[in-house]
Amino acid sequence: EINIEDLIAEEQMLITITRDGYIKRLDYDTFRSQKRGGRGVTAGKTRDEDNFEHLFRASTHDYILFFTDRGRVYRLKAFEVPQASRQAMGTAVINLIQIQPDEKITATVPIRDFRTAEGFLLMVTECGEIKRTAVAEYANLRANGLVTFDLEGDDALKWVKHTPGTAEVILTTERGMAIRFPEDRVPSRGRAAGGVRGITLNGPEDRVVSADVVIGDADAQELLVISELGLGKRTPLSAYRSQGRGGKGLITMNLSGDRTGKCLVVATVVSKESEPNLRLMIVTENGVMIRMKAEEIKTTAGRSTSGVRLINLGEGDRVKTAEVIDVSKTSEDVDEA
Repeated sequence: EINIEDLIAEEQMLITITRDGYIKRLDYDTFRSQKRGGRGVTAGKTRDEDNFEHLFRASTHDYILFFTDRGRVYRLKAFEVPQASRQAMGTAVINLIQIQPDEKITATVPIRDFRTAEGFLLMVTECGEIKRTAVAEYANLRANGLVTFDLEGDDALKWVKHTPGTAEVILTTERGMAIRFPEDRVPSRGRAAGGVRGITLNGPEDRVVSADVVIGDADAQELLVISELGLGKRTPLSAYRSQGRGGKGLITMNLSGDRTGKCLVVATVVSKESEPNLRLMIVTENGVMIRMKAEEIKTTAGRSTSGVRLINLGEGDRVKTAEVIDVSKTSEDVDEA
């Protein structure tokens, strides 16, 4: 019997998802690098008032786990996501997985093979709750999904990371605070269990805007942060001392308002060793995308500085999301123009 996957060429792809649930698969080299501070190119059409929410890389042979704000998880093969042009709007995700009408996709995790996958899925909510569950518990998923986080009140599941079990966790808030603590401070719990406190927010208007993990030598890595108005910077992780889980964290960006905007929107860990191969892809609310070399972004010693301009935004536009991609793990020429 012929397996359809055997007929699909294995290649790296970019997948985008909008807030209203439109998904598409793009060739990885759709967006070439630009200089820092450029205007970017349009990432595609969206419906009126729809915005881009997610951008990630996956192999066509990967499984993609889709996590929703209501704490459920669904699964699909990457090649099952319809391929489209940069200008296309994409396909409604509800046509691909049995997501409920009141759910929104908030996180995605590519898994190559559940038979050999190890480690944990680390999950973080908007209100700062955190849990981790063994990847093996997700090997068998029903078509209508499964509960993966027992949420409290109006909280929402927002981030999921695949970890080896020995990583460190970095949580960053909208008000510009960040906390770092060992992953093993988060108890391993069953798939349907709730979480524990990861960070204490700075008032009722604050929320977690990013969750990432540090794997390997922390001294060789940095925290890249980006504000809503497109300013960004890299700060050595050594500037963020390891703290106990549940604290308020340390300031990570000076959010002055006029220049940076009032909110931090993206924070991600980058490796200094891999710097020549790293590309930062930024997507704005209006669907503009820019791609640049990570080494063009200035490293600052101080946590409370504002950074440099990464993208020249159009009137009324804001940074929505960003992804750091290691091009050495793709077929792309690293020495691109």
